[in-house]
Amino acid sequence: MIIKWWSLAHRGLGIKDERLLFHVPNGGKRNFREACRFKAQGVRAGVCDLILLIPRGRYPAMLLELKVGKNKPTAEQRSFMAICAEAGYYVDVSWDWNNATDILKRYCELSRGGSMEEKS
Repeated sequence: MIIKWWSLAHRGLGIKDERLLFHVPNGGKRNFREACRFKAQGVRAGVCDLILLIPRGRYPAMLLELKVGKNKPTAEQRSFMAICAEAGYYVDVSWDWNNATDILKRYCELSRGGSMEEKS
């Protein structure tokens, strides 16, 4: 649903190509054989759900983890997000569709040198 929204909204946010936001298919239950195949292809546990390859403000890109209800990021997800934040990427977690789209909008509106903390 967020990707569908992005397909309609990206041009209004000043983004020319919608493919710069994509979903990482690393979640879900898989049988052993399929899990081995995905691992061999480079799928990594803990990687955020959405990646936006657009530099904004002081960040080279944005990573967004999506959760539902009372779910919380796993230890692997928290570790991955910490490594990415330390590397200078903007990292966030959202528990609902409206919040996720707000985060994406605020990130796209950042000016050179700005940070998301200043936008809140």
